[in-house]
Amino acid sequence: DPAAYDAWHAHCANINVTAVAATEARKLADELCSLHGAELERRLRFLAKVDFAAAHKACPYFGAELQRFGMLEVAQAWLDGDEALRVADGVRALGWMQVSGDALRTQLQRLERNPVADSDEVWSAYCVVVGAPANTWAVAPLIEHLRSRIATDSTGGGLFDAPQALMRIGDPNAIPQLIGLLAARDTTETRYAIGYYALSDLAGVVYDASHDAGWWRAWWSENSSRFPKCTTQAIPVFQLDR
Repeated sequence: DPAAYDAWHAHCANINVTAVAATEARKLADELCSLHGAELERRLRFLAKVDFAAAHKACPYFGAELQRFGMLEVAQAWLDGDEALRVADGVRALGWMQVSGDALRTQLQRLERNPVADSDEVWSAYCVVVGAPANTWAVAPLIEHLRSRIATDSTGGGLFDAPQALMRIGDPNAIPQLIGLLAARDTTETRYAIGYYALSDLAGVVYDASHDAGWWRAWWSENSSRFPKCTTQAIPVFQLDR
């Protein structure tokens, strides 16, 4: 709503950015605590499309203010819920608050106790939220998630989300593991998912559809020394048990 934005901008033009962040964070937290049923659902579907990265850039304190006004407790309740879509909203809310590193890991461990957490909706949100350099701890669960999706012949977002998250994390320890996954099921689709969305950036190699598992094995043998931060050089063997 351009008119509403113009009115809001005019109102906030001369207010300290911290005060603006606090006011908007309180409004959002209060709103989400008070809404229920269809109204909450409509609001959350709208928020799922909001570019919170832009909000954080404009108001660096926005995430912290959301936490201060109770949004973390709301997110935790959603994470513990029994509906996959609401659990995914809880994961996204952690991103709204810019929870990262060990703090994010601690919150997402709640999913291990939730039987509905292994849904495409939840994992899609998970891959977006953990995809940052501070979250190297997420490499292992992302690799396992990708292994399970390859094992079930998953397509679309279920196959591409984890490689994109690994690319954004940027940890070279994922390289030999991704090559191992490609070797376990070397198809046109896995070459694209792993090669284009992850290895091209992690390894600094332009994607080529002809780069099969054998090509990547040879490349790693010749180039692994370029990645001194990689704690293991061996390419693992994955079992794709369905």
